Amino acid sequence: MHVFLPEGLKLFGFKRMANFKAIMRLFRKFDQGMNMRVFGELYRWFFSNLQVDGLTLDLDSTVMTRYGQQEGAARGYNPRKRGRYSHHPLMAFVSDIRMVANLWLRPGNSHNANNALAFLDDSLDKLAGKRVALLRADSGFSEHVFLDDLDQRSMHYLIALRLNQPLQRALVEETNWWHWMMA
Repeated sequence: MHVFLPEGLKLFGFKRMANFKAIMRLFRKFDQGMNMRVFGELYRWFFSNLQVDGLTLDLDSTVMTRYGQQEGAARGYNPRKRGRYSHHPLMAFVSDIRMVANLWLRPGNSHNANNALAFLDDSLDKLAGKRVALLRADSGFSEHVFLDDLDQRSMHYLIALRLNQPLQRALVEETNWWHWMMA
């Protein structure tokens, strides 16, 4: 039995669509490496055909609590459900067009900044040479090494931080504000 989807068929130049079970068999052959290669090419194709430049790239690290035995889940930092298994993915979004640009699923025992630079490099590669006008990230990307790398790339960025007492003290003690504003 073939399912006919006129618009989807036209998009890919197909005359008929394969059976659902045939498609499922095809996707079962995909492993993580195959997924990364296929989706990497798909992202590069999409962004290379996008007629927008000067993108806003948002980076997010979050904790996703898992229940039951899920592959790759591990015990780690979990602010809502301490001691529960979780995943700690890194995600990149192009906010201008509300498009996912990259996703790395990591075990819950991964540190916030673990592989942050490699994730940024991979995300920029998937953008197919599009210029990032502004990078915004949550506090999971606030490590010195990551920030120094952004400075070396001359990339404009904003990092969201919790305004805790050590940060408040550092801001109050900062006297060279004009240097920061003119740089």
